[in-house]
Amino acid sequence: MKAAWFDDLIRLVLTRTGIVVREQDSPLLCKEIEVLSSKQLGLTPTELLMSLHQSKTESSKVWRELLALLTVGESYFFRDQGQFSLLSDHILPELIAHKCESRRLRIWSAACSSGEEAYSIAIMISQLLPILAAGQQWDITIVASDINQAVLDKARAGIYSAWSFRRVDPAVKEMYFTKQGDGWKINQDIQNKVHFCYGNLLEDQYPSLGSALHDFDLIICRNVFIYFQAETVNKIASKLADCLNEHGYLIAGHGELGLRGIKGLETKSLDNLVVYKKGNTTPIVMPPVFKPIAAAMITIPMIQAAPTITVKPIKPAPVFAKLLQEAKTLANQGQYDMAALNCQQAISMNQDSPQPHFVLAQIAEVQGRRQESKVILKKALYLDHEFLPGYVELFNIYLQEDNKKLAGKMLASALHIVRNLPGHTPVHLYDETNASELLTLLEQFQTSL
Repeated sequence: MKAAWFDDLIRLVLTRTGIVVREQDSPLLCKEIEVLSSKQLGLTPTELLMSLHQSKTESSKVWRELLALLTVGESYFFRDQGQFSLLSDHILPELIAHKCESRRLRIWSAACSSGEEAYSIAIMISQLLPILAAGQQWDITIVASDINQAVLDKARAGIYSAWSFRRVDPAVKEMYFTKQGDGWKINQDIQNKVHFCYGNLLEDQYPSLGSALHDFDLIICRNVFIYFQAETVNKIASKLADCLNEHGYLIAGHGELGLRGIKGLETKSLDNLVVYKKGNTTPIVMPPVFKPIAAAMITIPMIQAAPTITVKPIKPAPVFAKLLQEAKTLANQGQYDMAALNCQQAISMNQDSPQPHFVLAQIAEVQGRRQESKVILKKALYLDHEFLPGYVELFNIYLQEDNKKLAGKMLASALHIVRNLPGHTPVHLYDETNASELLTLLEQFQTSL
């Protein structure tokens, strides 16, 4: 039975931040808050609740610690190849063309986490402007906000571990980052382009001329709405729409917002991805653009729709292969329930295959159900002790949890398998990555554990 204080705390979090705590996460979260309260804050849970009621989310230590516990603080550079390709090939060139007279571009990375997204945008713009606006001086403003003060501190420091570069061309890392100790620091000229600030998407008043939150040409708010109730999503999306200039774009995570009919936003499909545009305007037809090198290499994607070659060959029936393919495609589009249904059907057809379990684990991880993801990955490894992606994903999870002992065990198992593969072997479920490339990446982490 849950404590009364916990239910009151969850209701307060919902009222002040919009964050919904799912029933299945409550038992573990209750224990984590008890530890936080007693060991880190020196308070009883009841005293913690009282302090939360009496303080502001932005300035108090109790809210800072609680929100660090409740929100996801992990990201990486150029996360989501499809959306960054859409930005470089269509949206940013269109916006630059529309703003050629004022030469002023304003961008907001809402819920920016540890800053990789905002810095990725700054890098991309630094590559695009010499191509699209050669010889011109532009005023570029990139605002990045998050409710988690701890990740904002990391973002302002601008120092990242090798894992944050798992989708980055090494040439980009060499060009825009400098080695510093065990990490890599973003170059000062890129860092100066991004302004980080605290932001509560539910409580804050925006648009506001008294703050930086107004008149944006592009707002990116990804993988945030999945934590909110429908009415909260509509309220926040309407406020974001009011912050957009004419012709401005709002980009959400795959499948977020849906067809909710947010006033002032037009739903558009570009390269089979859904985005939202301010007003009913006709986009400018742009000439071909050379793609920046930042999006050129994908090292370890989450869920990709193309590969079918396996490290340990399994010969599934065509129907099984089709179900698995559709599951990965649906997951990439954000249709997680449908993807999970396909996975379950695939499991019923081939109970010995780890593949559908792997996709289910990644869906759980994307939706914030990390403990469930670990259980599913262990099931996949039980089915196939040589299932390389399972070890790599568990290594990633344990690394994020700062469990170096278990991360090291998973890494050792992954290295043992990948070292026995021919270098050119495509790694199953990791599109565009072969065994040699994966080995190089994993060995970088071996020295840091």
